[in-house]
Amino acid sequence: SLGFRIDAAKAAAADGTLAPLALPEGITLATLCDEGDVRTALGTFFHRDAAIIKAAFQKLEGMSAALKRSAFFAKNCLLRTTLLIVYDDAMLGSKQPSIELKMMNFGFCQPLPEGAPELAHDKPWSGSADDHEDGYLMGVRNLERLLRELHDEVSAEQSPARGGAKRGISGKNLLGGGGSSNKGL
Repeated sequence: SLGFRIDAAKAAAADGTLAPLALPEGITLATLCDEGDVRTALGTFFHRDAAIIKAAFQKLEGMSAALKRSAFFAKNCLLRTTLLIVYDDAMLGSKQPSIELKMMNFGFCQPLPEGAPELAHDKPWSGSADDHEDGYLMGVRNLERLLRELHDEVSAEQSPARGGAKRGISGKNLLGGGGSSNKGL
């Protein structure tokens, strides 16, 4: 398990509308679990744009650092929360793209019982109601790693020596994913 799953993903189509994310043949968001397929899906979502991919993992790094400092995070189980990633395709090819990363859907979050030790959020949730460890940071770290790997791959493809080129369309792109309580990744 990667500790996360992609629940929803929309990308701008050529006509400017939002369309479901194109996935490898025979793969749906519900069956997306192979690490290579996840990386491919992320590459498609980010239009294989190295600057946008880098901006995404930098946002994740910042969020991860803030969570580690948070008293709330240490004392709450965050099962079934969502990270929402949004960027504008008009930023494709930009050296400083703007990307938004938001945590949302806190309806299933629970404070730890009185006297329970603080959470590390680095072990997968066992599925038991008695287990408060949710694996949140494990999922964030795995997503960071996949984005770094994708960035390195795309950067190599787009280097001038390899003749790489960027292309894009204009519109919003939305990616939402759940925490480690979700099956699949």
